Amino acid sequence: MPSRSRYDLSIILRENWSDLKEDLDGKIRISVGTSDNLFLNRSVELLEKEMKSLNVNIKFDYFLWRPFYFIYRRL
Repeated sequence: MPSRSRYDLSIILRENWSDLKEDLDGKIRISVGTSDNLFLNRSVELLEKEMKSLNVNIKFDYFLWRPFYFIYRRL
């Protein structure tokens, strides 16, 4: 497994959810803009799909037409 996989939130949650559930269930919120030049929203969409398949309670927010650095600022 490549060393960067230890930083992959999807892998960490998937492999350790039974241990983490009591502390984290319903307490994670991930917010992302849909118009950033890094396409971070696509990664978040994949994470959301995987977490839903595991029945993990994470709040996902997508801000239309916002880049990642303007999520909470008015344009």
